[in-house]
Amino acid sequence: MVKAEQIGKVDGLGTIYEVSASLSKQITAFEEVGIKPPFLVTPEEVCMIRLAGLMNGTTRTCVAPVVVRDEGVILYKDSPLMNRAIAMVVEVAHAKNEYFTLDREFYEAVKDIAKKDLSLQPEDRVAHILEKNGDYILTSEMDDARFLLGKQTEAYFDRFVKSDSIKIYNFDDLRLINLPKDKCIINYLWFGWPGFGFNLICWYKDLYLSHRAFGVLKESAKGASQNPEAYTSAQIAEAIKGL
Repeated sequence: MVKAEQIGKVDGLGTIYEVSASLSKQITAFEEVGIKPPFLVTPEEVCMIRLAGLMNGTTRTCVAPVVVRDEGVILYKDSPLMNRAIAMVVEVAHAKNEYFTLDREFYEAVKDIAKKDLSLQPEDRVAHILEKNGDYILTSEMDDARFLLGKQTEAYFDRFVKSDSIKIYNFDDLRLINLPKDKCIINYLWFGWPGFGFNLICWYKDLYLSHRAFGVLKESAKGASQNPEAYTSAQIAEAIKGL
């Protein structure tokens, strides 16, 4: 059985755990030590871990890129993949070298959330439409960076992005050429090593493989009850039909 390994604590954040496994096994391992949904770290929490000097390692994150043909990529913080049963379905798709898809209505719903969130500061949004399509360099002034890195944006750029850039590797048209118009891809955001000129990647199909993810046990979460299965059996059945 895969176990979450404690690697240290970060003041103002909590106890940090690490698991290298498939996504569903990572969720199970994090749940075992009391970590609540969405289980995996946010990009902002990755920044806090790195700024504290605890670990610079790469990690899967809980942010979901949501994609349809001919429209902008939306990043969504309430990822449906952060659920053990759905994660198992996604792993099957990725093992077949396919993306996990749902009906396009999911994209449209997240797009509506993104439009409503425009009244909020980027760091306070739940959904955000990326400013550009394809691969591009992030700067600390961009809403894209502030949405992802939150209150840690300036400090992270000051520490880690003085000479090396942060590049976001986005979905491009070639990867969407066979995606039906009535479907959307839901994936996860990978946060790479600092200082290598590439950091945020939207399109890996490897959730069935053993790669690293960090999780945070927040002080308020200790001993608290949890309900990790946030999606109904009907929603899971609908997700399976999308494969």
